Amino acid sequence: MPVLATITIVTLLFGGGSGISFLNPGSLRKQCKDNLDDSPAQEKALALVDELDQLAGQYNQAVAAALDTYVAGTQQETSAVYLAGQLAPFDEVRDATLRNIVEVRESMRKALTAEEWDKVFG
Repeated sequence: MPVLATITIVTLLFGGGSGISFLNPGSLRKQCKDNLDDSPAQEKALALVDELDQLAGQYNQAVAAALDTYVAGTQQETSAVYLAGQLAPFDEVRDATLRNIVEVRESMRKALTAEEWDKVFG
């Protein structure tokens, strides 16, 4: 069930609809620069994109570390319980990072008007 929840969250946050992804800060930064006039909202949005950039890096590192641990663990005689125990710390990091990304997304939602949101994500 946690895997399904993670896939759903990642799909909704990072790949939904317009192609603008919260895990692709480069494209989001460009959208903010191109579609928001120089304003406090643009400044706040770009600061949030910088935060997302750091979080995306953390998320990607946790995923890569979990994969490396899994591959290393499967080269020995292992059980599912052993691998689950080895991967649990990385799951916690990914979970915390996803929660932080959701918080940044909500901050972005509050920082932009509905019209500004549509310009960036619409």
